[in-house]
Amino acid sequence: RTLAPSINLCYLNCISKKRPREYFLNTPEQTSRSGGTFAYLVGNLFEGVFALLFTIILVRLLSQHDFGSWRQFLIVFGLASNIFIFGLPKSLLYFYSVSGKLQRSRIALRSLILVLALGALSAIVYLLARDGIANAWSSPGLSTYAGLFALYLFLYFPLLIFQPLLLAADRRFKLAIWKITFAATKLLALAYVLLTGGTLLNLLIAINLHTLLQLLVSLAIYLRITGVKTGGLWEESGTQARYSFHVMLQS
Repeated sequence: RTLAPSINLCYLNCISKKRPREYFLNTPEQTSRSGGTFAYLVGNLFEGVFALLFTIILVRLLSQHDFGSWRQFLIVFGLASNIFIFGLPKSLLYFYSVSGKLQRSRIALRSLILVLALGALSAIVYLLARDGIANAWSSPGLSTYAGLFALYLFLYFPLLIFQPLLLAADRRFKLAIWKITFAATKLLALAYVLLTGGTLLNLLIAINLHTLLQLLVSLAIYLRITGVKTGGLWEESGTQARYSFHVMLQS
């Protein structure tokens, strides 16, 4: 499948005229290493199965009120991630795929810095709006545990660019292992909830600890794949920002 709609390709053709052709196109060293498509599909399948099991078990561990608060927060999280992520995952997928070797690490590191900032912004906005959100949903838990909910937003936001990066780098097998591993360990995190009492507070503690572990491992893989080159970090950042905004308006 194409990495971006044809309109996006036309857009990139226009904004890339200032650069030589080699600046944006893959170099021979960046050709696909291995398909890994089957492994990626299997990873998606197992991730979906584990997510379903997680929900089935969780609904039996929590009270109806606590489970409702958790589901309401997931809706808020979905809205926040769509608004505050600013089209960054799609722009990373595109630019990393078509850029030369020198630019790839800069694009990846720049995207990481931006997504950390956006995650912090979404957490701050949630904290400021916690009472309004809780009143709108008639769910006091969304305000009572606002600190833990905001922490989850901040920790999870960087993970939103991890999958596009591995896809752009053609590391589908590694991505499949990552999906299966952390979907399974998230399921095991429910053991903490079971042992400490099935409350929303204990669930949030377990989920945040799991997400922190997932983030640390993902950052190590992310930086190892991309390398760390800070020279010229913000070169062409305006181009990526315009493309991200362009994608966000299409979403």
